[in-house]
This record gives sequence, structure tokens and C-alpha cells, in this order.
Amino acid sequence: MKDDVCILCEYTMYKDFVITSSNRSKIGFTGAENESLVIPEKFQDTDGTWYKVVGISEGAFFKCENLTNVTLPDTIKYIDSSVFAYCSSLESCVIPNGITNLYSTFRDCTSLKSVTLPDSITSIGPYTFFNCNQLTEITLPKNLRSLDDSALRWCSSLTTLVLPEKVSALGYAAFELNTGLRSITIPKSLSFIDECVFSSCKNLRKIDYQGTQEDWHNITFVNGWHLNTPVVFIQCTDGIVYSAYQQQSGSGSVSVRS
Repeated sequence: MKDDVCILCEYTMYKDFVITSSNRSKIGFTGAENESLVIPEKFQDTDGTWYKVVGISEGAFFKCENLTNVTLPDTIKYIDSSVFAYCSSLESCVIPNGITNLYSTFRDCTSLKSVTLPDSITSIGPYTFFNCNQLTEITLPKNLRSLDDSALRWCSSLTTLVLPEKVSALGYAAFELNTGLRSITIPKSLSFIDECVFSSCKNLRKIDYQGTQEDWHNITFVNGWHLNTPVVFIQCTDGIVYSAYQQQSGSGSVSVRS
């Protein structure tokens, strides 16, 4: 064995490497202005040790305001919370296959315009895309099952959304303040819509629901699910359901019918 290489079989022995805020320079991150980062699958350290990049720890690139683009290798199998949060110049990111959930990953990435998500993702956790107000479109993974609290909140440049057919739950304020949103497609699999999911989506006028009117009425709604969103027409496979928000003057109470 020499320099982590088996001489007999000429096989390189790799140690697992998890990126943190203190060791990120080892994978080529400099913090320079307008930095575009391609994280390598493997690298050799200055002491000759070979590493394979397998994960990114919490906040590893938190508030790296000069970072503009990131590509992650397929060797990465987990991403902790807030990894790129507050990276205000980040415009694009490619997430590799194998990642199953995200949590506050791109919070307040106010320049984010493009993100590629693998079909391995089953959950988009709280605040993952909160205040990504330059994000104009997003293709959600086909195996996605839940969008948690504020997952896509305040993404004001999104105009349309298509939820994959396996999504069953929408968390609190998942799409709140998406003022550019005009239409959304919802699968029959959806069984729960939490409070304020479509709150203050002032331009939302239509929901395309891929089930019947009876299926729609079997969904569990929390009162105020489209608070301050004036009028919504729900197009079901067998007709239209009308849903309206009304604010009772003076009482402060909310009346919702669906």
C-alpha cells in the first residue's frame, strides 16, 4: 500500500469526504466574485490521501454571496439543511440523483433562476425555495410525495405549477405569496391541504384537479387554505367546483367554502 493505492491490484482506496464550511476550499471553492463551482466526485489532498465526496453538511455554503452556479457530483448521497441558504447571487444548481429530500436548501437565494431536481427526491422540506423570487419555472420530481411548510413560498415569478401524481400533502403556506401564480395542476393523490397554502396568491384563478368533484370534496382542508386569494375555479375531471374567499368586515373571521 502506497499513498492509499493498493500496489498489487492498483486500486485506489478512497475515504469519504463531507463538505463543511471549514473544509470547502479542499474541493475548489474560493469565494471569489462570480464563482461557478463544479464539485468533483473525488480529489487528492495535499498529504496524498484520496477522498470521495459523499455529502454536504448543514450550512456548508451559507451566505456565500459570490457563488453563482453549482454542479454536484453523483457521489453525493445527502445534503443537510440550509446548504446554499442566502447565497444571493446563486443562479443555477444541479442536484444529483440519489438525494431524497431537501430542507431550506435554497432559502433566500433571490437570484436563483434554474434548478434541476432528480426523481429520487420524495420530500421538499420547509423553506427549501423560500423567497426564490427570480425562479420562473421548476419541474418537480415524479416521485415527490410532499411539499412541506413554506416549501415554495414567496416565489413570485412562478406562473404555473404541475404537481406530480404521487403528491399527497401540501404543508402550511407551501405556495403563499406566489403573486405571479395563475394556474396549478393537482393530482388525484392529494389528500391534505394545510392552512394558507395558496394565501395571497392574488392572480391564481384556476386549479386543474385530476380527480372527480367527489374526490375533491374528500380532501382534508384546513380553514383559510386560500386566504386572500379572491376567486378560484377548480376544474375536475367531471366538472367545475367554485371556491371563494370572503373576509367579513369588522369581524376578522374567515369564511371558506369549497
